[in-house]
Amino acid sequence: MVALSRRIDHADGSFGGVVVGYIKLSYITTLYQGLNLGPGGASTLLRTDGTIILREPFVNAEIRRNIRNADNFAILNSAQKGHFEGLSPIAGESRIVSFHRIGSLPLIQVVEIPGDAAYAAWWRKALIIGAILALLCIGCLALLILLNGEIARRAAVETTLARLAATDPLTQLANRRRFVEALDIEWRRGIRDRSELSLLMIDADLFKDFNDSFGHQAGDELLKKFATCMSSNLRRPADLAARYGGEEFTIILPATDAAGAFQVAENIRASIAKLRHPHVASGNKTATVSIGIATCQPTLGTDSEILIAAADQAMYRAKADGRNCCRGDRLLSAA
Repeated sequence: MVALSRRIDHADGSFGGVVVGYIKLSYITTLYQGLNLGPGGASTLLRTDGTIILREPFVNAEIRRNIRNADNFAILNSAQKGHFEGLSPIAGESRIVSFHRIGSLPLIQVVEIPGDAAYAAWWRKALIIGAILALLCIGCLALLILLNGEIARRAAVETTLARLAATDPLTQLANRRRFVEALDIEWRRGIRDRSELSLLMIDADLFKDFNDSFGHQAGDELLKKFATCMSSNLRRPADLAARYGGEEFTIILPATDAAGAFQVAENIRASIAKLRHPHVASGNKTATVSIGIATCQPTLGTDSEILIAAADQAMYRAKADGRNCCRGDRLLSAA
């Protein structure tokens, strides 16, 4: 048994007696045995002078053994409660030790368990949580890859649709919508940079007669060859060739003066003439084009329509002068 005693004083402070109580060790043992500390775990009751009173699992040789000189015993005796991981002063092995002083009594309750046992449940949970997180990360990565692929696919589709919406399906040149947008952009750039802007209007000579003689399919093939000649004579990324409508084409030449525009127009006309494509209604029996040229410096308060009208008039002047030629090499004013 463990004997517990307490002095009793009278009201005046004089000695009045002693109260003595006993706790059976078998009762404490029953409490200890109800603890589930796992393999290697132990619960110990000892005095502050280092004497072991009770230990579970019970080892008779341990009872009344004094451990005051053991490593880390000073830690047990230095605070009301605490814990540490290290060499157990009782078992002499590496343990996680938790201790608590029992009230004002000279008794210390100590519980110790092996580190592996303490962390086993934590490791199990950590492994389960880690596996779940790994699966989530893999799932998120897979979804991210799929999302990026879908975004890339949609971007490619949108790019293709935008290109198709701005491209003439027969000649693969820019269509009229793209031409209008590009001319507006270059007109505003000409105003900002105070640079000249040139425009070519190109029309296939006697194209209706060509269709009547060879058929519309042959006419489509001829327009494709004309488009190839135009594209091959453009050297700068900003230059744009477009199908304006039917057998009529137009070319935007930013930052190009009248002389430069005339040279580009003449190169295109000569390139088409070299095709020597048969045309029974033409004077020289080959397919040719007439090109009108207009050049101006855009200014505020003006519209690009004046440049289109000027190039169109120059083209009709080329047709009136016998076709298969270029006209309109004078500088126009946009004012």
